Amino acid sequence: SFRYRFDRFHFDNGVVVNVHTLLFGGNYQYSPRLNLSGLIGPRFTSSDTTDTAVSAGLRYEIDHGEVTLNYDRQQTTVLGVGAAVNSDGLAATLLLMTAPDVELRAMPSYAVSTNAGLRAEVYRFLLEAGWQASRYLTVVGSYEFNAQH
Repeated sequence: SFRYRFDRFHFDNGVVVNVHTLLFGGNYQYSPRLNLSGLIGPRFTSSDTTDTAVSAGLRYEIDHGEVTLNYDRQQTTVLGVGAAVNSDGLAATLLLMTAPDVELRAMPSYAVSTNAGLRAEVYRFLLEAGWQASRYLTVVGSYEFNAQH
């Protein structure tokens, strides 16, 4: 598959950063329960820098749910830094369908962002429960924890 992504970052100091990303890759069904996916390609910024963008995933179906593991290398922003930063992130998801109309989800993630010698670490955890009350109504409750160092 092929993907093109355009991001434009505007900062308070007047700096504008345009990012063009081209990704190539695909999916591979390794077994009936295991799926692998991957995309990789160049990322060009308006500051004439080139880097590599990556998105890779592993999904394994379990009885009444699935487990996923994803890695992403991209460019983003971080609180307190007035410039685009490179970010490497790892996220896992456990999805359980405990009853026909109930889903439980746990999603821990970790990301490291760097720019000009600065480093930020972001930890996130999401716990979510959903109940499909009717065809048109789903009730969701969630807890989310975020920390940036």
